[in-house]
Amino acid sequence: MAHAVGITPDRLEAAGRPDAAEVLQEIARPSTPAAMISALAGLEPWQRDVILRSLDARPRSRREKALLLRTLAEEIERQADADRDPPLGTEEAL
Repeated sequence: MAHAVGITPDRLEAAGRPDAAEVLQEIARPSTPAAMISALAGLEPWQRDVILRSLDARPRSRREKALLLRTLAEEIERQADADRDPPLGTEEAL
């Protein structure tokens, strides 16, 4: 409903509805890029099992699990980008 009438996640947070703000942020987020999906897809089966079991260590909603996995995929992608691109000003970049 908040999305339909243009209420922002920040406004929901201020109104004491962090849960609704999180859902609204998920709605507004563009679909997961293929690079993020491939970052997790490239894991060994045992690694995926470890991650999924750790997500079940405490009760979480499916949305929470998806957000955590998306965050993990983003971090993997950031690290991969950092490995590919040497920092500017270094001999490697020259």
